[in-house]
Amino acid sequence: MQESRFALTDRDRHPLRRWLPWLDQVQSVRESLEYMLQCIEQQPAGDGPTFAIYHTKNLIGIVGFHPKDQQQESAALGYWLSQNYAGRGIVTAATATLLNLGFNDMQLSRIELHCHVDNSASRPIAEKLGVHLTELRTNSEWLYDHWADQAIYHLLKEDYAIEGDR
Repeated sequence: MQESRFALTDRDRHPLRRWLPWLDQVQSVRESLEYMLQCIEQQPAGDGPTFAIYHTKNLIGIVGFHPKDQQQESAALGYWLSQNYAGRGIVTAATATLLNLGFNDMQLSRIELHCHVDNSASRPIAEKLGVHLTELRTNSEWLYDHWADQAIYHLLKEDYAIEGDR
């Protein structure tokens, strides 16, 4: 798995670099394995699971929760997908599954999605799932050689319950 994750990351490094600040930290299979071990270690602490996305036995992306804020009962979720599979509804379906998992199994009260304001692929996913745009943060993330602005979306458990499972 770590070889396929690294190969996917490395193959899509150029397009992913527009959005993900950690790519320079993953330059080898070993570093990819270290990331996977970190994800496994955070689960028993209640920090939220990370899942691999497969299509016909091929790893095509990752979706999961960033570390959970235990006191606030909230977490942000993130994802990335091979550019070869973009536009097929895969991330929308995976994100809907994580919303359900977060609210119903992890007992979160709030789930956030952060994406760059000019990420025309990610922003519609949040909007399609009824996740509300709450803030535009200027210069909120350092991305290699410049500051990037982010759109912050959130969904509250009570709003999710009213609108129903997606």
